Amino acid sequence: MRLNIGSTFAVRPPGILRGVTALLVFSWMAVSGLLAGPLLEFEAREIDLGEITRGESRDGTFTLHNRGDQPLLIHRVKPACGCTLADYDASIAPGESGEIRVTVHTETLQGPIARSIGVDTNDPEAARISLIVRADVKYSVMLLPGANARMSNVRNGMEKAFILVKKEPTELGSLEIRDLQATIPWITTQATRLTEVRPAGDGMPTGRAGDWVIELGIGADVEYGSRNERITFKTGLTREPEISFPVGVVVRPPVNLSHEALTIVPGSPVEPLLLTVRRKLDPSTLKITAEPKTIDVTVESTGPRHYSVAVRWDGEQPEEGSLSISVAEMTPYVIPVIRKAAD
Repeated sequence: MRLNIGSTFAVRPPGILRGVTALLVFSWMAVSGLLAGPLLEFEAREIDLGEITRGESRDGTFTLHNRGDQPLLIHRVKPACGCTLADYDASIAPGESGEIRVTVHTETLQGPIARSIGVDTNDPEAARISLIVRADVKYSVMLLPGANARMSNVRNGMEKAFILVKKEPTELGSLEIRDLQATIPWITTQATRLTEVRPAGDGMPTGRAGDWVIELGIGADVEYGSRNERITFKTGLTREPEISFPVGVVVRPPVNLSHEALTIVPGSPVEPLLLTVRRKLDPSTLKITAEPKTIDVTVESTGPRHYSVAVRWDGEQPEEGSLSISVAEMTPYVIPVIRKAAD
């Protein structure tokens, strides 16, 4: 008796063979536990928070399930925008559900928005996924080029900031900017109503009659360093009667120093203070004074903008003083001088 096995299988469609083989392999892997692990499932990867009046915050929740047989771990949840904060359940047991809770802050937003959130998990098939939060931020006025401002005395053209304020078309009433103020006194503020079509400033959008231009500047008696402050004003409108937006300010001192403090120990040499006057400032206006007057200061030029400053302070008792460094009309930059007792 002869069996022709080859001819028997030859008449079967190859697709059926592949399907049967895959099913057998899958069943064997499932029984042997090779497919064990977490299995992430979201009820929705996008949520819509609806209409929000600018300045308000709105919460939303993404619900997720672990359909696997091992714990699902959420390694990281990272919003792409600083306006969105997220909290989440870091571990979800098999068969259980968890949440990713988000809060959207809208003070710098306007109009329809979509903010993404990256999620890293231990599910091999969903190691990195992206969620989307949508909303429609309603507002009374549009701030251009954006609902924030930046100023700096380091780069040309950034000593002032301009914001074009336009009334939103569906808002009733007349835009009237009043009580414009900054959270610190040395940021100067001015609001001007436009009476004709013209650019709001260098590189700014064009404004029309009835729009307003807010001009911010860096005034006198500044505090050196980087800081975030706020600008507020009243609009005379119903939906947003008051507007507040952030302004980032960077004010560098007139000089660069080798160190930001001097320590003097009687009987020990004092390292000279190396000083460079910033570009765009006149080095001939450099002036250094000491307090108390018993501190002796000697300034030696070592280059067109470079100086070596020697400081001597006789005495044995510990005491604190200061050096005041000024250039042109800028606010003096003060560094501490500390005299310590000899060991």
